[in-house]
Amino acid sequence: MSPHDGTRAGARPPGRRPGPPPWPRPTGERGSTLPLVVGFALLALAVVLAVVSASSLYLERKRLLALADGAALAAADAWAVADAVADGDGVRVAAEHRAMDRAAADYLAEVAPAEAELVAVESNDGASATVQLRGVWRAPVSVDWLPIEVELAVQSTARSVFTVPADR
Repeated sequence: MSPHDGTRAGARPPGRRPGPPPWPRPTGERGSTLPLVVGFALLALAVVLAVVSASSLYLERKRLLALADGAALAAADAWAVADAVADGDGVRVAAEHRAMDRAAADYLAEVAPAEAELVAVESNDGASATVQLRGVWRAPVSVDWLPIEVELAVQSTARSVFTVPADR
């Protein structure tokens, strides 16, 4: 017996039941979380790359559409005063198709020299112009053996309005 508490030496303290210890014992699966962590890290990296690529594609399309808007506006405003024709309804202008082509091409050469290809400039009435552009989007993260490219095509229409102020 123990002189301090009145129990035999080596005996279990009162209230303690036999069984497994309250803490987990090592089972030989040490390091098994490492593949899980690596897998989740790769998944997170793939999601980040997908979001970055999708955002880049969206912004490139919007940039190409803004170029098409500017080129269409330049083409619609390509008329000269000599092109103005007076008729019973007032004065109307009709730009020549060659002038529209030249204005759109000059605009693109000044703003975006090699980024967009002018596909077509069309006009039905000489006052409006429809411009079609084509460009190529390249993924922000790609390698030489797996280039990721998408061809983009946009179309924009602008109209030039010519009014003569009424007599006062």
